[in-house]
Amino acid sequence: MALDESCYSYRETPASTPSASSLFDSWNEGAAYDAMAEACVLFQQREKKNETGEGGLKRGEGTYNEFSLQCLLQGEEGELQQKLDLLHRNAICFSDCWDDYEWTDMIFFQDNRSASNALDMKTSSSSSKQLSVRMYTAPDTMKGLCAVRSKEEGTLVKKAASRRKCNMVRVTEIVSSSGILDVLRCLGFRQITQVFVKARVYLSKVGTPNSAILLVQRHYSDPEYSSPLSLRKRGRAEPVGGWLIEAKARCEGDGPVAATTDFNLFNYAANFGPLLNLRRVEDNALAEAERELLHSSHPRRL
Repeated sequence: MALDESCYSYRETPASTPSASSLFDSWNEGAAYDAMAEACVLFQQREKKNETGEGGLKRGEGTYNEFSLQCLLQGEEGELQQKLDLLHRNAICFSDCWDDYEWTDMIFFQDNRSASNALDMKTSSSSSKQLSVRMYTAPDTMKGLCAVRSKEEGTLVKKAASRRKCNMVRVTEIVSSSGILDVLRCLGFRQITQVFVKARVYLSKVGTPNSAILLVQRHYSDPEYSSPLSLRKRGRAEPVGGWLIEAKARCEGDGPVAATTDFNLFNYAANFGPLLNLRRVEDNALAEAERELLHSSHPRRL
């Protein structure tokens, strides 16, 4: 399959030292403080201890998504519920469940800002159980789905209740991937309202990332968000918070790797199969959509 190199959009960004305080300048001070503090408290209170799984490997189960966070306070009232309401007015929480690590994205939306901030909350395996926070800033030029190319690193000292030192990472360059857009089309996404990037980075002295993880989720403003995707497990329908797709991060001069990655993603999309049966729709609408998809020889357009 021939790949169009014009789909990649590289942007040079001057290196600079990120300022921890400036990232929250547009936030209402009380709301930002409460949201960040409550995020830490929620995850600390509900953190699960690592257990030994098959093969003697330790598996962490302290991962949470939007739905499990809402369930944490069922039956509880008062101040904790009010804080959770504040948190959910500003954030959507996602998580992955990989065996070798665990982390959760907390994505904050601001109506008066073109860029959106995301907090990556990852429980450390150290005995101190410190909580590290990685912040990603998505520039307003982000369109479609992107992969991290480079980043700035700094330190953020939070003034929240935990008073912990947190790691901060700010995305400064992105590159679009046509291959992943093919995946989204086959998944049936008619409208992509928000796409965020979270990167699992192996740091060296030169600070070059060699992998990235891309999390895709409909924004709550999407009408279909009121009926989230569901998977049927053991006779019960369980909501799916988002689709996790992995791809290699593209570095400058890494054209062959990018082309191979896009080719593999294209094949993944072509063979993944229709997922419309996961969506809560009326039976007649579902049947019509499946017929349309089966008779189509090309991925659906966004």
